[in-house]
Amino acid sequence: MLLRMPAHDRPRDIAILYLATSFGFLVIVGAMALLMRAEVGFADDIVPLRIGAPPTSPSRCSAPSPTGCSASAT
Repeated sequence: MLLRMPAHDRPRDIAILYLATSFGFLVIVGAMALLMRAEVGFADDIVPLRIGAPPTSPSRCSAPSPTGCSASAT
């Protein structure tokens, strides 16, 4: 199907290619976001222990909350 699609310019074929490409990018970007979040958690939790610093308190922004990250205490 993918081999014959570039040879044709039917709107249906173009739409299928467009949707497949956008879904592929969504999956790739989602995986990259998960990796970046894991990297931040690694840096916040593991690195201070490895360099001999005292453990840090968890960040308020990393805790799940329905209102998101807020600066004021409620």
